[in-house]
Amino acid sequence: MKNAAALLEEYSMKRIISFFLCVLMTAALLAGCGDRKQRTTWIIAVDGDFSPFVYADANGKAVGLDVELLDAIARDQNFRYELRPSDWDTAMSVFTSHQAQVLMGSIASSQERIDGGWFFSHSFYDGVTQSMAMEPSSDTNTLEDLAGKAVAVVSGTLGAAYAESVKDKYGFSIATFSDSHSMYAAVLEGRAAACFEDTPALRDSIAGGVALELVPGSEGAASDYCVAICDEKDRPFLELFNQGLANIRANGIYDAILAKYADTL
Repeated sequence: MKNAAALLEEYSMKRIISFFLCVLMTAALLAGCGDRKQRTTWIIAVDGDFSPFVYADANGKAVGLDVELLDAIARDQNFRYELRPSDWDTAMSVFTSHQAQVLMGSIASSQERIDGGWFFSHSFYDGVTQSMAMEPSSDTNTLEDLAGKAVAVVSGTLGAAYAESVKDKYGFSIATFSDSHSMYAAVLEGRAAACFEDTPALRDSIAGGVALELVPGSEGAASDYCVAICDEKDRPFLELFNQGLANIRANGIYDAILAKYADTL
């Protein structure tokens, strides 16, 4: 029969073994959680034809300023993502129906959208303005010339918000389109007197051959691009995005990427 000392020693050993087993199991569980986090692929809806921010290269691959920034942030924070390029209307629909967790494009934080359940990242591109463009031979040369006419916008964009904010002042109506090319076509074909869009996108499209002309003095107030989520459970993406953005701003990668697009921004 074991004496008290032997029993106490056996009991102590069992407790030590149990402790180390608990530590190992906890570590395994935490590692498993980490693996699941790394396996998460964030689905991001974008306007696939919004140069210089997102557009398709000769091989059909999505490229552009937004894509390069997103790549750099994802590498910094070690997360994976999948872009879902489409026209802007479809991107908005995919996002608001929760088929994509994130929306990236011509959006800025607004109280209306915050009240509607959207959550926004820190700004990843600061000071973007919206401008008006017209067909060069048009008699619409100023905002004042728009009275009684229709202007074209892509619905849900900052350009659309700008047009909406000044339509009563200048007396024009608004026709909405699902993508930039349809909007440009409406102006070129005489179905709209002008269009409103983010200035860098207009400038890039005109440089790429779209036969429109920016109207001097038509720029609105500057906005800041953000990414958005509309489900609180996706807040971890905003934390990753914001931290990665801060890191690439600090280490110079952000400035190096923007420098590549300096001619159109």
